[in-house]
Amino acid sequence: MSDEPAAPAAIQERKILFVSYFTSKYAQGAERLRGCLERLGLDHEVVPVKKASWLDAVRYKPTFILEMMNKHPEAFAVVWIDADGYVVQKPVLFWSIKEELAVRYYYWRNKDAKELLSGTFYIKNDARTRAEMQKWIDCLATANPNLSTPEQSVLNEMLTKGTVKLSVHELPEPYCRILADRGRRGIPADSVVVHYQFSRECRHNGVPPDVSRMPTTILSPTGFSRPPRVIRPAKISTPALAAKRKAAEENRNRHVIRTRKKVEAVRKFTIPSSVKQTARRRQIWALRRAKSNKTLSAEKIKNIIKVVGSAEYTRAKQIQLTRVILGTNEPSWGGVMGHPATPEQIRQSKVEMALLPSALRFDRCLPPGLPVVVMGNSPTIDSVPAATLLKLPRIGCNRALRHKSVWPNLLFVADREPYCQERDSGRLLAGSKRGVHTICSDSIFDPEVLLRGPYEMLSRRAQPTPKFEVFIYKIGPKIKTWNYDMVAAGLARIPVNTTTFEAPLVSCLNIAGSMLQAAAIIGAQTIYTIGIEMKWYDKATSHFFGAGSDVGAYPQDAALDKILSALSQVKAALTAAGIKVVNLSPYPKSPFASVFPAKPNTDLDRVLKTIPAWSERECFAQPKTNVEVQTDEEILQALAALPDDQLKSLASEPKE
Repeated sequence: MSDEPAAPAAIQERKILFVSYFTSKYAQGAERLRGCLERLGLDHEVVPVKKASWLDAVRYKPTFILEMMNKHPEAFAVVWIDADGYVVQKPVLFWSIKEELAVRYYYWRNKDAKELLSGTFYIKNDARTRAEMQKWIDCLATANPNLSTPEQSVLNEMLTKGTVKLSVHELPEPYCRILADRGRRGIPADSVVVHYQFSRECRHNGVPPDVSRMPTTILSPTGFSRPPRVIRPAKISTPALAAKRKAAEENRNRHVIRTRKKVEAVRKFTIPSSVKQTARRRQIWALRRAKSNKTLSAEKIKNIIKVVGSAEYTRAKQIQLTRVILGTNEPSWGGVMGHPATPEQIRQSKVEMALLPSALRFDRCLPPGLPVVVMGNSPTIDSVPAATLLKLPRIGCNRALRHKSVWPNLLFVADREPYCQERDSGRLLAGSKRGVHTICSDSIFDPEVLLRGPYEMLSRRAQPTPKFEVFIYKIGPKIKTWNYDMVAAGLARIPVNTTTFEAPLVSCLNIAGSMLQAAAIIGAQTIYTIGIEMKWYDKATSHFFGAGSDVGAYPQDAALDKILSALSQVKAALTAAGIKVVNLSPYPKSPFASVFPAKPNTDLDRVLKTIPAWSERECFAQPKTNVEVQTDEEILQALAALPDDQLKSLASEPKE
């Protein structure tokens, strides 16, 4: 079944030893692995071990491999296979590898990073490789205990930095294929080693499923006319079971007959929903035809003049005319994995993003000595009187405009989903008219930033730039030589920005990190935080925790260790810049308080007596625009020169 060329006879005589160990939860899988190795005639040693937890078992892997290398010096190489693995066919590639190490890498497109997978692990057995294995073991012993896959993360970092100096052969996918559906649809025909991933349950102290329910049937090679399917073992039939099935089938048929008669009787007195919908559509069309085309056209022209010619909507005029020139109305494309935008669409989005004013305007906008309040969206924001918060500059995020009494001066929006919710509800426009300056991440509008789907969900796509005033800041860096697993392991540092919006803000996997950097950039020497916990211990209903899932909000649990590691580095950068962070949350045991200790007893009224005088108008004044407002006559002339289809596209845009 393998397409790989056979190795020369001398090379085929090399002893390749396949090894693995297993805990009690993996016993069934290990027996299956031992059986397939014996069936293929491969040298192997699969042994049981006793470990307290799944992580302890994972960390023992390099030590066990080195023990097998020392125990079998006659083996040319040792191949580790996880106990939940299954060898489909003889892995002939291992007899021809010239490098010292062979692993598979998985490329994460959304992270622009490669992850080393150690489920199938080939290592040449000689004195040099055994010395390098010892380095891996020593480094793993001092690694962050919270890493989800510690042995992979540490080895990947050591290979990247050259700490472990081994030549590496990148295994093809069939040699370390992860079955996402655990083989329910069968195993692809080109597979050599597959993995069923028992870690999904065992890492959380669960019990893996019965391996007998995991098919090992090999699919037909792709290209056959018949679709591949799993051939499951026939059910055991006895006379008693056969009689029971026959009775159930007869009863089911009787039920269907009764149901059909009842449905036919009810249909005589029920108007189908399709008929109702058709009647409703006809009513709507009749109402639309009630207005003459001449009257309708006059209304559209009047609305265009009102929006495009108004001094209040110079930003709207820019966007509308730009879209007419580029030949489109409301771009909503790209930005989702598997659905890339075309070069022309990317160019148009870049043109529209260039029209957005930069957040650079707010660099050092505060007078010296003026503190800033960074507001999250948890219910603890109400633990500080609204009258006190309103006396200080405020930075909020995402859905902060849902708070009834305290709105921020600067509203940071980092994700497309909350942006769409707040834009479509009209809150962003209302905030803009009341002096709230919305600052959006460039990833919201950039179709080259790819999110997971589905593409049919419009809020996942790159969004058109709005017609009301928003500012833009860069999130980044776009190309990283590190990832947050390395940050959590203490193997990398993030580029924290505390100086200018001209440089990108590092995301920290949570908008709280971006807001803390922004507070430093606008000139705060003291930052008060409120409403940021990252994990809630109460089922209180609010727009974030509790019922927050209804609007797409959720507490950060999955990557909490990575978020806190990044925030620790943000704290170190702020401290180095002489900036103090005071957490006003009344919950001292929250994850956020583990980095920024909670001090709910801080007397803000005493602080207010010492701060310099300030005004929102002076600190956050609207930047001057050099766009001239056209007169009604000039706009009418420009509209008359446009083709009918472009005029129709422009006139049909929604108005705020």
